[in-house]
Amino acid sequence: MSFNSTTSPDLYATTNFSSLNWFEQQWVAWYIAIGNPIIATGLMSFLLHEIVYFGRALPWIIIDAIPYFRKWKLQAAKVPTPKEQWECTKLVLFSHFTIELPTIWLFHPLAESIGMSTYQVPFPSLKTMAPQVAFFFFFEDLFHFLAHQALHTGPLYKHIHKIHHKYSAPFGLAAEYAHPAEVMILGTGTIAGPLLYCYFTRDFHIVTMYIWITLRLFQAIDSHSGYDFPWSLQHILPFWSGAEHHDFHHMAFTNNFSTSFRWWDRIFGTDDKYRAYRARVDAAKKAMKNASKDEQAAMEKKLMDEVEAEGIRAEAEAEGSPPQIAELILKLLNTNTDDLHDVLSQIDVWKWPRTDLNTWIKVLNKFDSVLEDVVREYHVEDLQLTEFTPLTKRTVTAVLRFERLLLENSTNRKMFNSYDRINTLLFCEDLDVVILSLNVLLRPAQQYSSQTAVSHALGLSTPRLLSLVKRWPHLREYGIGLIDLAKTAGSSEVDRLPAEAREVNFSFYKTDSPSDGGKDQEKEREKENKMEIDPFDASQLSPRKPPAPTTAPGSGAIAIHVSEEQLASKPVMVLLSDLVNTYKVPDDEKFELLSRIRAAKALAPGQEADRVKLVTVRLLAIAIYGHTHPEGQASTSLFLYEPDVIPHIAELLHIDQDIPIRLQTTAVAALDSLARYRQRNQEVLTAVNAGVNHGILMALVRKTLADAATPDSMVPQSFIEALLNFVAYISSHSTGGNMVVGAGLIPVLIQAIDNRLPGRLPVLSKIMQLVDNILYGYTNAFNIFCTSRGIETLVNRIEVRSAPHRTAKDAYEFHF
Repeated sequence: MSFNSTTSPDLYATTNFSSLNWFEQQWVAWYIAIGNPIIATGLMSFLLHEIVYFGRALPWIIIDAIPYFRKWKLQAAKVPTPKEQWECTKLVLFSHFTIELPTIWLFHPLAESIGMSTYQVPFPSLKTMAPQVAFFFFFEDLFHFLAHQALHTGPLYKHIHKIHHKYSAPFGLAAEYAHPAEVMILGTGTIAGPLLYCYFTRDFHIVTMYIWITLRLFQAIDSHSGYDFPWSLQHILPFWSGAEHHDFHHMAFTNNFSTSFRWWDRIFGTDDKYRAYRARVDAAKKAMKNASKDEQAAMEKKLMDEVEAEGIRAEAEAEGSPPQIAELILKLLNTNTDDLHDVLSQIDVWKWPRTDLNTWIKVLNKFDSVLEDVVREYHVEDLQLTEFTPLTKRTVTAVLRFERLLLENSTNRKMFNSYDRINTLLFCEDLDVVILSLNVLLRPAQQYSSQTAVSHALGLSTPRLLSLVKRWPHLREYGIGLIDLAKTAGSSEVDRLPAEAREVNFSFYKTDSPSDGGKDQEKEREKENKMEIDPFDASQLSPRKPPAPTTAPGSGAIAIHVSEEQLASKPVMVLLSDLVNTYKVPDDEKFELLSRIRAAKALAPGQEADRVKLVTVRLLAIAIYGHTHPEGQASTSLFLYEPDVIPHIAELLHIDQDIPIRLQTTAVAALDSLARYRQRNQEVLTAVNAGVNHGILMALVRKTLADAATPDSMVPQSFIEALLNFVAYISSHSTGGNMVVGAGLIPVLIQAIDNRLPGRLPVLSKIMQLVDNILYGYTNAFNIFCTSRGIETLVNRIEVRSAPHRTAKDAYEFHF
């Protein structure tokens, strides 16, 4: 159909306008104003959908914000936050514009081709439209009942319908919060009824469709509202489903699959658990009729928790997750925040099969709430002047460790959406929390290494990351390297640093002073000039002659000098707060100033522990930066000012140095990251002596795998995996692969294959992957493998794992 085939005068050439009512006259005016029936109908259809959907959802948003209405909320303890509603709205709008808009627009020409009236007037009578709408309700309810049950099975639930079940306590806006495929599948039931009716009767007007869509949206939004008022429709029409019926479905996962009516669930027995739950609630209320309101509320919550626990088990079963995962999820959900660390601290390694991250959405939502509460309570986004309590720190660190484990052992990790809270924690006062936050960010950075917009996806602030990446001020001229800062026992070279090396010199540009365009341009030029010098070069900003603070209004550059005595007199955050208030430091400069203060304070004698932590922070930041920023950017922001950073990091891997293994783990991660830059790969190989049998890398691999074979080994699994991943990456390129093969890697790996400790089975899996890649990629590798008795060792290892006395626990661990 051509978009210009019918002009507006042709549409109503024979229409008697005097016989039309007001609505019909407005209808005619709309089509004449637009001038094209296809555009007019498509535009009106989509606008109607959006206005009705969000217009009907708005009252529920207001009701959720008013505590008075909690008495009628079905799950009173689960009120959606504004953030949850906004996240929901974004996905709903995405579905509306990508799925529903094209569908709505194409509906008109399709339906018109089979006899539907659109622009024509007058409208059909209410007597004509009422049975049509009733048929659509009946048809859609049956279609939805069948399709909804199908969406609760296997892959359809795991990959499609689970998104809609993100909220166990739904709210109005969540009615169309769903995967685009689900929007298409269930939307078919909404439009198929009118299309079929139109096809067989050839007597259907689009205004009837609009009435149907309006009523259907009201029904869907109300059923997801989460409120059961005494005047709700289900109390007037007993067969109407309503919010109370559908709320149970979200809470219990199973039962109550229909939308508008209850009869299909009753006929097919898919409301048995719902009716049993209602019977328990009624019986409990009757038994506790003389109890207090708090006791009655506690009783209802207990029954709800029982139902939700059954639902979590059923959901895990539908996704194919093992029962142990469902029980762990239940345990975490039912544990209060103060006791959460006790449960999470027992999980130091992953003992279960890999699962879809979707399975953990409810747990991750709980973790998000915990972190949000901490950020808000301690004012982390502004300035945290109060230290975490021991309980708060244990809880936060336990959550971050477990989230890292989840990201390492889950599929569909793009579902993870907690990066904003984790990035906020980088500004907290506790270095242990900063390290764990960076450790969580590192895993997805490694997974999506070098992908476009990965930095944006992780919510990373490049200026903040650079503040952590750059070397500490004043150290180059005194010959202090990373190896000196990383020793747990301290370094005499660091202790001998003069006082001026432990001072802070920091400058920034005022942003709130009035200035004309010329001054703004001058300020921008000054900033560019500042970036052209090394901000940490002590020869350019001499600590012996600190610049006097500039306080004149409108002067532009402001210089801050903090002496060693000032640094020692106050905690880091308190000192930062004083400087911010005194010099009016803008928000975008606070993090850089914080990093400078921490670095200078850590150089004082007796600060070895903080010094090691800050080196760990820097190495993690370098690792993240290397995975998330292109080589050109790294060349101008890191390597230009510190061209020898790679050899300095490699020094930390010497086996005869007093370097904590956690710090060596981050050093390996940093080198693995920088090795992915094409122009730096050879530099990394040279720095770790990859081609030398007794070089840094091979000595470390040999020692680590030998230590891991002893029963009392304390080598963390995370370090072994990081080291093997690094070796696997450099051996995946011909230069690095030939170097490590020539340096004797294969005999070392063969010895490690013979490690029969049950707790090291994950190491064996990594080693076998590495051996497979090397043997496949290099022509001389298989000969070395054979002459080093690799085949015999491998056969003996297989025979051990196949022995009859192998325990069930061993079999489970080996398989997974």
